[in-house]
Amino acid sequence: MRFFLELKYKGTRYRGWQRQLKVRSVQETLENALSQIFKYSIRCHGCGRTDAGVHASQFFAHFYQEEAPEFNVVERLNYTLPPDIRIVQCFRVPNNFNVQKSALSRTYIYKIHTQEDPFLREISTYYNFDQIDFDLLEYGAACILRASDFKALCKKPELVKTTICHVTVSEWHAFEKRGQFEYVVQSNRFLQGMVRLLVGTMLEMAAGRITTEDFERHLYEQLPLPIYQAAYPQGLYLAGVSYPEF
Repeated sequence: MRFFLELKYKGTRYRGWQRQLKVRSVQETLENALSQIFKYSIRCHGCGRTDAGVHASQFFAHFYQEEAPEFNVVERLNYTLPPDIRIVQCFRVPNNFNVQKSALSRTYIYKIHTQEDPFLREISTYYNFDQIDFDLLEYGAACILRASDFKALCKKPELVKTTICHVTVSEWHAFEKRGQFEYVVQSNRFLQGMVRLLVGTMLEMAAGRITTEDFERHLYEQLPLPIYQAAYPQGLYLAGVSYPEF
């Protein structure tokens, strides 16, 4: 039987989702908890990868189990896991469903605060918006909707078969009373490092360090920029993953 887990986690203490040697990962922590409650080794697969320090307010993983559990999996996992990883639900899916390949779209949110705050430093990124033109951020978000090939915004394009992505949402939201901003982007797929590079490049343009013409050439013609800065990881969240009806 195949089971899906819906979870959320704060990525500050982890070197990303994927299991790696000699460093703490979300995947390894979850697998250890699953193995503990089922009393034998269990491996799980995630709906994607998140970088070190990146968070997920919605993430899915699947694992195999020969028989339906006779106990409350969510309750036992949340008791076993550290408090920065929480399980929302566990449910059975058809065996042909794959947590990564069956996903229809993913949504990321990038959070920014403009007033230095020690309570936000691990879950948002500080930028001085006195030097940022918000209209240019909105312009950049609109340009992204018209793009299709994001090769110039992929850390390792040589490792993927295609760099084509169908972005359906790209928009900035301002919460000026709180001095906070966020960027929301949704696509059928994302390339490695793509969201942080999108945000970082838009911020460079909105700060006047690159021109709108350079930004468009970079986006539409995959031309390199003199400034190529990814936004910091702590502001990034995997915020939603959609699947077809089971």
